[in-house]
Amino acid sequence: MKELGLNAGYVAWWNKTATEDARVLQILSRAGAVFHARTTQPQTLMHLETDSNLFGVTVNPYNTKLSAGGSSGGEGALVGVGGSCLGIGTDIGGSIRSPAANNGIYGLKPTAFRIPTDGWSSTAPGADPIATVIGPLSTSLGGLKLFMETVLLAQPWLQEPALLPIPWNSYYHISSQRPLKIAIMLNDGIVQPHPPITRAMKTLASNLATLLNVTIVDWIPHLHDEAWAIISSLYFTDGGAEDAATMAESGEPWRPLTKWIIKENPCVKRLKMPELWYWLEEREAYRSEYAKVWNDTATAVDQDTGELSGMVDVILCPVGPGVAPRHDTAKYWSYTSQWNLLDYPAVSFPVDKVDKRLDGKEQRSEFLGTLDQENWRLWDPDIFDGLPISLQMVGRRFDDEKILAVLEYISDRIGLPIAHFP
Repeated sequence: MKELGLNAGYVAWWNKTATEDARVLQILSRAGAVFHARTTQPQTLMHLETDSNLFGVTVNPYNTKLSAGGSSGGEGALVGVGGSCLGIGTDIGGSIRSPAANNGIYGLKPTAFRIPTDGWSSTAPGADPIATVIGPLSTSLGGLKLFMETVLLAQPWLQEPALLPIPWNSYYHISSQRPLKIAIMLNDGIVQPHPPITRAMKTLASNLATLLNVTIVDWIPHLHDEAWAIISSLYFTDGGAEDAATMAESGEPWRPLTKWIIKENPCVKRLKMPELWYWLEEREAYRSEYAKVWNDTATAVDQDTGELSGMVDVILCPVGPGVAPRHDTAKYWSYTSQWNLLDYPAVSFPVDKVDKRLDGKEQRSEFLGTLDQENWRLWDPDIFDGLPISLQMVGRRFDDEKILAVLEYISDRIGLPIAHFP
């Protein structure tokens, strides 16, 4: 915002200010939006937590010992506590959906190159091996739709040529006559979510199965561990040098999750050009593989045109491996970053709340691996009791309108959220 800070969580950038409003703010302002708060963000912007040496730790309004999520955690906490009905976040690995989930609100990660990003601030802003998107957080599903419709009605692609000229389809809706095929992904094959998440997934799947036009199928995750290797290799293609230099400029200490994502991440390396080409090729190959997995869910093929029908419409899956975590423990990104790698739109939405009587302290003797075991140790029904349980709905590229329409349809039919929020 013009003449206000553009610090991106860095002490060295405390006095850095914008010379004009970001394009998305210009559009919203002309449409009548009232901006009343600038919220916190983490050091480097690359945390699923919001903590910095500028403002400290942003806490969860349901339990201050727990995280508001990140990197748009300040926005998530403000909207979650009722301080605003609509907010703006960015997402390159879960930074809209994580705070939305942690705070019991709605958050949309759109397909890349639909919403303008001119005017935002980060290190290496021109690097886009993984595209960062801007999207809304809101107290309602209607708020997400209003944001998307308002911004795209302004035809931002006329000023920002990288954007695709795709207007928002306000008339997209789902009727009870339209068959829906919803895939259920209970876990990603690497980390089993905590009991409340699994309970919500199974409850929702069971309720959806009662709708006559809905078919429920299982979604088998395709090499999600490989996906993390690809995306985390492309996050810091300079090995984190630009971030390290910015922090060194002020001498500020590295926050724990900054150390984790850059220094302790074995995939973060300064890439030579052939190495960068390799990982970009791996990205595209993986995207093609995943497209085939989705195409293979079709039940029929038109012999004349080759058109597929009967494919899965959306995937229902966790937003993360648990509800809002303890501070400095949000180290498993793959339930959100997976869809950033594929550039699939995804919406986080509240479903229920943790109930320690139902979710209990489940005992496990077998684990999917080390990451699964580490995540399971974080589960404590007493600490997380009463926190929001959110889930995620995912569609294919440019199915932004579709996922919101499907979520609206099932919410109306089966009554979501089950619990009252806040």
